[in-house]
Amino acid sequence: MKNRTEKGWRNFGEAVLKYSAALILTSCGGGEDGVRGTGGSEANGSKVVAAKELTVFTWEDYLAPEVIERFEDETGIKINYEIFSDSDELEACLRSEPGVHDVVIVDDVSLSELTELKLLKPLDHTKLPLLGNLNSEFMDKSFDRGNQYSVPYLWGTWVIAYRTDKFENVPRSWSFLWDERVKGRVMMLEESFDPISITLKMLGRSPNSESPEDYKDATAAMIQQIEKLDAVYGGDMEMKERLTKGSIWAAMCYNGDAARVNEDNPDVDFFVPEEGTPLWIDNFAISRDSRRDDAAHQFINFMMRPDNAAGSANYAWFATPNDAAFALLDPELSGDERVFPPEEIRKKCTTLIKPSGQRSELISQTWHATRAAIRSKKDSAKSSQVSDSE
Repeated sequence: MKNRTEKGWRNFGEAVLKYSAALILTSCGGGEDGVRGTGGSEANGSKVVAAKELTVFTWEDYLAPEVIERFEDETGIKINYEIFSDSDELEACLRSEPGVHDVVIVDDVSLSELTELKLLKPLDHTKLPLLGNLNSEFMDKSFDRGNQYSVPYLWGTWVIAYRTDKFENVPRSWSFLWDERVKGRVMMLEESFDPISITLKMLGRSPNSESPEDYKDATAAMIQQIEKLDAVYGGDMEMKERLTKGSIWAAMCYNGDAARVNEDNPDVDFFVPEEGTPLWIDNFAISRDSRRDDAAHQFINFMMRPDNAAGSANYAWFATPNDAAFALLDPELSGDERVFPPEEIRKKCTTLIKPSGQRSELISQTWHATRAAIRSKKDSAKSSQVSDSE
């Protein structure tokens, strides 16, 4: 895998400063408006203006600094890079301050929710001439028919990452995360839909299931993992850190994140389970009240240019949906079957679809029960510590 000594994920802030002093890392709230010029048209009640800066709202370490620098050099538009930790924070920020952010990067399931809440602006495809670079497999998905609100950015899968120095004969199955050997050393992502999806997959059910029985079984399996195996939940940055240091030995993980940990520590390896895995797509969209409509479209179109799409994928180490960029990818990335799964595995992968009202309620109930089990386990551990100290 490509060496990231200067652009590694642990040194993102340093790289950002090196490539663009204008980039900022913050959370919901935004910096200075920085809009210059007047005129334009009305869009959703917000006046569209000529922009000298643009605010992009996304996860940490998800845009290549050299690509951002290239956009700034070519357009004269400064990028303000703001980060959120999870989809709940993204939604909260767009609800409370819908005009602060311009371009947002959002996962497929959250995208359908944000469009229902009318927090995103319809795209003007005439301003996106490079849409033809994208593979049709990732277009016109159920979460956004006709790509009215979104343009695919990167895609990937969930995998199992594990410490090779702690295990032998690891089964290539999601069931490994329920194996007695991972007791006290297993971690799940603290995003409601993600662990539920892979638990359903482990049980041989569809992550898009509408069956109450499936969610009842998933709830039981997740609670068992917490109570019997002492599974812990946390964010992806914490997970990468703990895998690298060895305080956890097995985890569900995004495939690109697992590849980065593997680069940091060769004792960490990962695989796509034989049952297949949910397949996710992250997308560009425009915030409903953005006043920098032209600049936002310009940025999204720029990111579809082959060199920029390849640069983004090479940096994040995730798969690109951009066919025109494939020849420009790092050969180690394009040749890694854990990032670009072979057809026999892809056939078993599940693209997540927009949840119905019933499915959303089942997901909510399952996650509520899981969170209650996590809290109960923590309270029990605290009580035990107090008893031991007396």
